[in-house]
Formats: sequence, C-alpha cells, structure tokens
Amino acid sequence: MRHRAFPGAGPEVEARYQRAGQWILAAIYQNDKAVDWCKSNGVRFTKAASEGIGSSGGFLVPHDLANAILDIRDRYGAFRRRARLVPMASDATTVPRRTGGVSTAFFTENTAVTATNTVVDHQPYREKDWLSDPDPE
Repeated sequence: MRHRAFPGAGPEVEARYQRAGQWILAAIYQNDKAVDWCKSNGVRFTKAASEGIGSSGGFLVPHDLANAILDIRDRYGAFRRRARLVPMASDATTVPRRTGGVSTAFFTENTAVTATNTVVDHQPYREKDWLSDPDPE
C-alpha cells in the first residue's frame, strides 16, 4: 500500500499512521481495543456537538489526521485541481475576466479581415464571513 497522507519515512511517520488508524478504528468503528490503545497512547478521543453516535454528533479529529486529510484533498481532489484559486491580500479584490466570446469568420484571399476586439471587465471578489449554529435552541 502506498502511503500518501504523511510525507517522509521512518519510525515517526509510521507512528503517525498508527495513531491515525487507531483513532479511525475507535471513532468510526467503535473498536474497544482501539479505544483502549488511544487512551493509553495519548490520542485524544473526544465526542463533539452531541453525546449520540458519531454520525449525529461527530468526533474531533486529531490535528495530524486533519492536516493529512486537507493535504490529500488539495493534491487529489477533483474540484480543487481544476478550480481557479485567487489569492487575496485583503478582504476584497478584483480579477479580470473576458466577457465576450471568440469571433470567427470566413474570408477569401486578398480581402480585408475584420478586426475584432476582446471585451473584458473586472469581477469583484469579497471575503464573506459565515456563521453556523449547530444548536439553534
């Protein structure tokens, strides 16, 4: 199996895979041996948002595993690979965009070619803050 989540090699990287795997076994599959392993090896195992099952309340993901998931998403995710990422130095920026299409026309030899103009404008982007309240009561 190719390891993709954690870069590098050696005992520290293998230990990170071990911690992530045991956490997944404990959190998702409720494996008692994995829960005990997590407790004895200092891997946080905390329910979040509710005392119910993981799918209704979820679990807090360990920091190493959360970063690995985000790295893999950036590297292998279909949307992000094809998306245009616009870096923003402030909460607002503009990006030029072409608003018109490409013009084509037939012409014969020794005739003047009609000039076309590219039409562009600026697309404003603004940072938006989102707030979500999982418990509206």
